[in-house]
Parts: sequence; structure tokens; C-alpha cells
Amino acid sequence: MTIAQRLRHGLPWLVVLVLLVPWSGPRERDVAHGSPLARLLGPIGSLAASVQWVRFDLALRAGRTERAYARAESALRLDPVSPEGWLTLGRHLITVRGSSATEQYDDRRMRWMRAGLDLLRRGEDVTNAPGELALAQGVYLAFFVDEVLAAVDGVDRSNRSRYLNFLWPGGRLGALREAIEAFERAEAHGHPRAHAALHETTERAAVWVWDRFLDALVPRPR
Repeated sequence: MTIAQRLRHGLPWLVVLVLLVPWSGPRERDVAHGSPLARLLGPIGSLAASVQWVRFDLALRAGRTERAYARAESALRLDPVSPEGWLTLGRHLITVRGSSATEQYDDRRMRWMRAGLDLLRRGEDVTNAPGELALAQGVYLAFFVDEVLAAVDGVDRSNRSRYLNFLWPGGRLGALREAIEAFERAEAHGHPRAHAALHETTERAAVWVWDRFLDALVPRPR
């Protein structure tokens, strides 16, 4: 299922779309924070990276994923301060490789999503727009990761809690906590949409905890 199809399934996906629209606010770091290669090449590095991203897309379309990822890593080395490259590869790993259309098993989907989140966190430390990457991490954790975990959480099984923790450290609450931390970082970086996202995710985590408390008091009928 494509992202566009997912967005038609309900209002929460509209929130995802709004939050992931790049912020056109001021850049927060300069090229001095880039890699030695990027500093050596200067503006040429950005142009070379753009070429590599085109080659990345062509390799993906040809089904040559290993070559595509090598080109993506090359592009990130050439232009590490630009957030677009990190967002492009992170989005691919999380929403394409981590999708049910690509991976049948939940644990494999979670591994791809973690890989995408780790990549975005890596980029957050070097890009000139760390707020963008921090916000993206929060959105993916609060919606995409939690969506998979929520589906597992809704299945009545004796080892449900253990399986959730196997898929993601801390299960659903662990993912929401990571999302809250990411939104806090985005807010600290001055992203204008971070505060609202932080507030909504904190409320969701509180509701989840309250529901689990009520379940412990009054177990649901089976």
C-alpha cells in the first residue's frame, strides 16, 4: 500500500503528511560541520551528491538495491549538511523496506525501520537542519512504528507483551517514548511544528498507559 493510500485511511495520516513537509525556516549549521570531503569539494560536492541521488533512484528502479545504497552513502558523504539526502534514504528504509508489501514478517519490518531511524539520528548530528531530522524521527516512531506494534497489541495472544518487546525495546510505550524524545530535540532545535507533535504524542502515551492500567484492573472478556 502506498503512502497516498494510507493517508486516505484516516485523519492521523494527514498529521503525518503535514509534519513531514520540510520546514523552510533558517538553517541551523553551516558547511563547516560537513565531512572533510564535503569541505574539500565545496559547492561541487552538492552537485556531485545530486548526481548520486539520481543514480540511487535509477538503481532502485532496476532492482539493484545494494548498488543503490552504496550510491546513497556516497551522496551523503559528498553533501552531509543537506537534510534532503538523509530524509530521502531514511524515508525509503522506513516506508518502503519496512512496509508489509516488502517484508512479510514483523521483526524484519522493525529492523528496516530501526535502520532508517538510526540513519536519521546520524544525520541529525551533521546536517544544517537537525530539527527537520529530529521531527521526522518522531513522526516515524509515533505513526509508522507504532502502527505495526498496535496491530500486534490488538491480537489476543499469551505472549503478546513479550513479543512486543522482542519487536521493539519497551514495546509500544518504548516507541512512543523515543518519539517524545525526538520531538523534544526538534523543539530544542527550534522546529515550529515540534511542540504540537510533542503534546499530541505525550497524550497518546498517557492514554496507552491508562488503558493498560484499566486492563489490569478489569481484564477484557475473551
